[in-house]
Amino acid sequence: MRTYQKLIAVGAMAATVTAVAVVPAIADPPKGVTPSVKSIVGVGSDTIQFVFDQFSNDYNKTKPARPLYSWDAVNPKTGAIGDKIVAKRGCVKEPRPNGSTGGLQAAAGGPLALGANLKDPRGGFCTDFSRSSRPTTAGDPPKANFIPFATDAVTWATNATSNAPTGLSVAKLAKIYSCTVTNWSQVGGKPGHINAQLPQAASGTRKFFLTEIGVTTPGSCVGSTAEENEGTNSVLKGKNTIFPYSVADYIAQTLHSAKCGVKPTGTQNAFGCDDHGSMVLRRIAGVSPTVSHGKLLNPKFPFTRLVFVVVRGPGVPHYLGALFGPHGWVLTNKHAAADICAYGFATLGTRGC
Repeated sequence: MRTYQKLIAVGAMAATVTAVAVVPAIADPPKGVTPSVKSIVGVGSDTIQFVFDQFSNDYNKTKPARPLYSWDAVNPKTGAIGDKIVAKRGCVKEPRPNGSTGGLQAAAGGPLALGANLKDPRGGFCTDFSRSSRPTTAGDPPKANFIPFATDAVTWATNATSNAPTGLSVAKLAKIYSCTVTNWSQVGGKPGHINAQLPQAASGTRKFFLTEIGVTTPGSCVGSTAEENEGTNSVLKGKNTIFPYSVADYIAQTLHSAKCGVKPTGTQNAFGCDDHGSMVLRRIAGVSPTVSHGKLLNPKFPFTRLVFVVVRGPGVPHYLGALFGPHGWVLTNKHAAADICAYGFATLGTRGC
């Protein structure tokens, strides 16, 4: 189960609190503080929640008329899934959406999903955007506008001591997740019954990975109780585990984050913590997911993806333009670009990290 750094903040003002279970700044305001109806509030993807926490911190330092808040995919203090939150002042207390699909589709995420269009008493929306680590798919709101803001990749991971080979082809990955291959010796590894795992069902990383390997429905041998991008869940232990992992999240955890339960230093990311356990990233079709000694995404990796902020379309609503429009803060500001790089992603265009 994932744990977090505890930083409590309102707007740009933050104070460090000594604790083991933790609340990221901005993501979940402290008890008694609820985003106003003028706030811009989002939910959704686990993979990009921490960079959005950082966006919130940095954007709100500019003292905008509409501050930015981003609710994490699970309760950052307890790890609870689907606990009820008041997204904005006056909104009904509803379950917290978990994952890209949960943030978009009411059937998966409930009334706070973007597609549910839940409104506050003044007629504004309780959620204004969703974080998504996968492109649009069946069931998403029909006019949803997926705005790419960074690049990520997904690969398969195992524990450092593993019966798996160091690389697999796309075809072999498909056989593993279809359960037509169930032993590592069948794909070039040492004998061992494969423990194939996927993130929970609403995960964008899960959806993207399965699409890339050409598997519509995983086989019955596949488990799916872990959150995405973690290595400490008990179901992921052992020499035979295989689990999809965001390359950007792995870079952020292993190179830029403090150990879980430890206060980050001034050079480490303020949000998230190193939850990779003993997981290591593996190659696909002979290509490494990282370059520069593991510091950067490999632009030639076959399972590269865009990550998105999703708003009600068509276009970008006027009140969200300063944040998410073509000339908005997320896409053009140097601090936003620095945040993208610090959390392991690659910026769009030619700026690089």
